[in-house]
Amino acid sequence: MTTAIQTQTQAGGREWGSWFLRSAGRFFTRFGRCAAKEASELGHWAVRSAGSIDRDLVAHLPHVPFMAATMFLPRHNRVVPLADDGHAPLIFIHGLGGRAGNFALMRTVFGALGRRRCYSFDYSRIHSLEELESQLVEYIDRIVAENGLRKGEQIDVVAHSMGGIAIRLAMTTPRIRKRMRRVVTLGTPHRGTHIARWAQSDYTKGLRPDSAMFERLHRSEKRARVKPKLTAFWSRKDIIVLPAENATHPDAENVEAPGFTHLTYLTNGRFAVNLFALLAE
Repeated sequence: MTTAIQTQTQAGGREWGSWFLRSAGRFFTRFGRCAAKEASELGHWAVRSAGSIDRDLVAHLPHVPFMAATMFLPRHNRVVPLADDGHAPLIFIHGLGGRAGNFALMRTVFGALGRRRCYSFDYSRIHSLEELESQLVEYIDRIVAENGLRKGEQIDVVAHSMGGIAIRLAMTTPRIRKRMRRVVTLGTPHRGTHIARWAQSDYTKGLRPDSAMFERLHRSEKRARVKPKLTAFWSRKDIIVLPAENATHPDAENVEAPGFTHLTYLTNGRFAVNLFALLAE
């Protein structure tokens, strides 16, 4: 009796094991087919999605690693006297969310070409337009004092994006405006950008086309008797200044940079060489 029961149990175990293996096999077969189908559909979705991404956005991506690396460079607003290199002192001003190190390539090119009396104003720790303006005015005053600039001796500025707005704010102070020889802006939203509506910071509110800040700048610049030479570079591929034409200024020599993204100005060595020549005029 015991032997019969054991035999039945073993037979039942073999049948159960066989059933389990068959069921498992069918499950994994179906799972594999479903996974392959989903993977295929996911692949097609990825291809369709990649094709639907705006090409101007894609064009910005190759510049991101270099710009990210420059964010780790030292940032400070120390002003020391620098030897006269035959050029006016030059101030680089980065854009919103950037840092002074963003101009690393351009400063290297300028230095190699003989222009080393350069400063970089960093406002990454400043969070209001009012403080930005006052700190930049103080920074320029320190450069004038430390270098012993006499009356009539002037300064050049190269500003990226929001940096161009910063120098315009500083120039509402008459003595600062008189010190400016040449101001070059790179992708600066001189007439605002609609992308600024995505955030509620003091800066982004000011960058909206209809902001009180722009009204103040327009009134100040209209009254100003001294008008430094202003060159504004802009590009139709710029996805930060919307519409792109808002990077132009009515009082500027507006220069279109075909194919440039919002970041190309800071990552293109040939552009840096050409800009050096422009500032030497």
